[in-house]
Amino acid sequence: MIVSYSLVLVDDPAPYVRRVTLNRPEKRNALNAKLRREIGEALREGDRDPSVRVQVV
Repeated sequence: MIVSYSLVLVDDPAPYVRRVTLNRPEKRNALNAKLRREIGEALREGDRDPSVRVQVV
């Protein structure tokens, strides 16, 4: 199950692969608290998913 985030994009481009893309272009993807939190949540979500073996940020 993929959750919707406001500052990161999450997709599965290939079998067993989860891609987490920073999506804050107006700030050149500068990290702030919310972006760091969403990255962490997206990666933890991938860790819980048995169909994901590789995560790319």
